[in-house]
Amino acid sequence: FYCYHRTLHEVPWLYASVHKPHHKFTAPFAWTSHAVHPAEMALQAAGAMAGPLLWARLYGLPVRAWWCWLALVQAQGVMDHSGYDLPAPLDCFGMLPGFGGTRFHDDHHRYFTGNYAAALSLIDDLMGTRLRVEPRGGAGAGRGAS
Repeated sequence: FYCYHRTLHEVPWLYASVHKPHHKFTAPFAWTSHAVHPAEMALQAAGAMAGPLLWARLYGLPVRAWWCWLALVQAQGVMDHSGYDLPAPLDCFGMLPGFGGTRFHDDHHRYFTGNYAAALSLIDDLMGTRLRVEPRGGAGAGRGAS
């Protein structure tokens, strides 16, 4: 995800023709996670499938585990676009170390540069693309609460 997402931002014609419609939402809400160009949806699908298919090829993967993975990927995308920084345990992804969470992705939509990773903010840390912005509100605060 990180590689193609950053490329969509850094190649001007790709940003203008493919990714910019998704960034019309500077304050995303849950359904904007799927408000993407068909080419970007294909990239997301390929990215979500590559890991499980490789794992299945190397080690085997029960169909149920594959479906659980796909459900988790979709849930994570919707959570990142929810606009709410929910407290644990409501945000199960935010409890995991190295995960950016809603604020991380909201900042990506506010500033358009940086925070390119889907969930693992650690990737942006390693690549030097993590945005450093002032915190907005406390845990559980939605947009407009701060």
